[in-house]
Amino acid sequence: MAVVSNFDYTPTAVDILEREGVARRFSAIVVSDAVGWRKPKREIFDEALRRLDVGVDEALFVGDRADIDVLGAQQIGMDAAWINPEGAPLPPGITPPRYELRDLADLGAILGV
Repeated sequence: MAVVSNFDYTPTAVDILEREGVARRFSAIVVSDAVGWRKPKREIFDEALRRLDVGVDEALFVGDRADIDVLGAQQIGMDAAWINPEGAPLPPGITPPRYELRDLADLGAILGV
């Protein structure tokens, strides 16, 4: 599991994850500040896959922004799960993702855990 974040300062992003006690749950933390690319650019997704040593067909990207998370994943052929608590419509030009969740807790049913 990895975090892929558009954040302007990597140490702060990592500090937030550590403070919340979740950093250790991730095999990779990929921050745009450190890699030089922001979602939805392909390069940041590719870097996460490289660090996890998985192929695009083995990954599911989970995000709360259709315009950067879902679109970015779709542009490289990765499945996406959109966290959409309000049931907002997709922005124009974005194909519906494989999964749409109202809450991150719903992800367990998709992953079978």
